[in-house]
Amino acid sequence: MVNDEISDIANRIALGENKFEESQKLNEGIKAGMAVIKNATGISKHNFDDEIFGIMKEHEEFDLDTEITAAKYGDVVTEGYVPVFVEAPGAIKYAGSFLYKGSQGSIAFTEMGSPLAILEREVAATDTVAIVKLVK
Repeated sequence: MVNDEISDIANRIALGENKFEESQKLNEGIKAGMAVIKNATGISKHNFDDEIFGIMKEHEEFDLDTEITAAKYGDVVTEGYVPVFVEAPGAIKYAGSFLYKGSQGSIAFTEMGSPLAILEREVAATDTVAIVKLVK
């Protein structure tokens, strides 16, 4: 079975002790579990940026797997353990693997720059969600 939605691997975004930035305005529709960046107008999906602000947390008005509407305010997990969207690795990846910048709110296993997260659980070759620890 392919894990391709956050609800396939978790029932919430913050797993354990985490740090948050509350009430961030969304510049665009963003799903819980997507990597985001912060700019002067709010937050947007990470897209090959060298750093991420954090991972979009679930919103009380939306299902865990439903995109949160632009212009809403939401919380971002900035440190800790979280489920995230990843680019399908193409091969099994094991706990301890590093993840790097990716596209459209995902992070990737392809080495580019400094690591953004460390894989906490094994993922299959076609999985597009994973549990990670954010690296600050």
